[in-house]
Amino acid sequence: MKIIKYIFMLFLLFFLLFIQINCYADTSAAMFLEIPSSAKAVGMGDCFTALADDPFGAYYNPAGISFIKYPTVSFLYQNYIQDMSDNSIGIAIPGKVFSFNLSPSFIAIKEEPIYDSFGNDTGRKFRYQATIVPFSAAVRIKELSFGGTIKYYKEELDTDSKDVTTFDAGAIYRLNNLSLGISELNMTGKLGDYDLPRTLKYGLCYKYKDLNLLFDYNSQLTINKSFYNLGGEFLISNILFVRCGYRLQDTFGGLAYGLGIKMGRFDIDYAASSYSDLGTAQTLGLNYNFGREKGKKEELPKPKEEPIKPKKELVKSKLELKGKNTAISEFLGKNASAADASIVTDFIRTEMVSSEYFNILERANMEMILAEQKFQLSGCTSQECAVKMGKVLNVQLVLIGSLSKLLETYYITVSLVDVETGKVIKSIDQKAMTADELKDACKTIVQKLIK
Repeated sequence: MKIIKYIFMLFLLFFLLFIQINCYADTSAAMFLEIPSSAKAVGMGDCFTALADDPFGAYYNPAGISFIKYPTVSFLYQNYIQDMSDNSIGIAIPGKVFSFNLSPSFIAIKEEPIYDSFGNDTGRKFRYQATIVPFSAAVRIKELSFGGTIKYYKEELDTDSKDVTTFDAGAIYRLNNLSLGISELNMTGKLGDYDLPRTLKYGLCYKYKDLNLLFDYNSQLTINKSFYNLGGEFLISNILFVRCGYRLQDTFGGLAYGLGIKMGRFDIDYAASSYSDLGTAQTLGLNYNFGREKGKKEELPKPKEEPIKPKKELVKSKLELKGKNTAISEFLGKNASAADASIVTDFIRTEMVSSEYFNILERANMEMILAEQKFQLSGCTSQECAVKMGKVLNVQLVLIGSLSKLLETYYITVSLVDVETGKVIKSIDQKAMTADELKDACKTIVQKLIK
């Protein structure tokens, strides 16, 4: 992981140096490419480069689609300044390694009548609209993601129209509670005689308990201007998010705020963003998540806890543990169902038997002996309980554990207890990003137990 981290840091450094050489111009075209496109992001002052984890996040950083939890369909309506409106639809298909996203946007200005030089209505109306069709793909390697977008842009001014195809690229690296992101938007192409608004974005996101703190730096390379964004997101209850942010720039800076509500498989996001004398933009987003359980409580990811390491004097050697009679208690489910915890217990049991390292007491024999002694099999997660169980079963070691679920990430915690001394010999934590990874996580735990 350290090698990957250093490679990523070097990539950021050279990327920054390369794209800021000989790339300045006096003006740029296709400014609709810079309109904010995510209600979640708008509510945080357009700070989204290090997250970008919704279908419209691809407009900020295409690498973010790798961190979307479920296949998602999104709808967005934005009542922008100066009678402009934006209607968008987003479709995200995330995967373990490869993820894909399509999020077309249709922007229009309210039609106005055209008058001649004498003030007479000509019967014609002024029409201006833009269409953006981006297709994004991303590849994820553990906590590192790279993404790219091919983007078609078309402007229509009355009877005249122009179009162009351009590209975006970005990367996100997650390191415990910190996320680092970088992206370059509208990398190539011209609309007519003018360059597109080529923009470099990089951001930071720090997660602390129920709070997301974000910072973005934006460099408009085409016109040689830069500005900063600050934002935050706080989980008030299991379904309600409050967001706030500020855009620190000369012309279009201002305060932004918003709310997010989770209702089963639906997410509803609202945001308002001030543009000084030009007015306030209103943005409303609706997401439907196909894989999320209905009514499931959601929380922001909590800081990663380091596994509790047993003291050196309590760790027994590999030779002393091998061949010991061992019982495995039913795991306790924490924000996970008892059925899921039982399945994980079986995974651990199977891997320990296959290792031929421990002498595992059969489940049927355990249940029979404990039933005779009126001892509850499930819910035994303390050292004291493990010692009592071990004495009843006449074994030397007892493995206790739990399965916890936070958002859609699973955490398996196991402790191996010496029945004679009542001390924890080994304690191991293992994370599984999805349910499909639970079996592999159990295999990793057993490998660590026998090391």
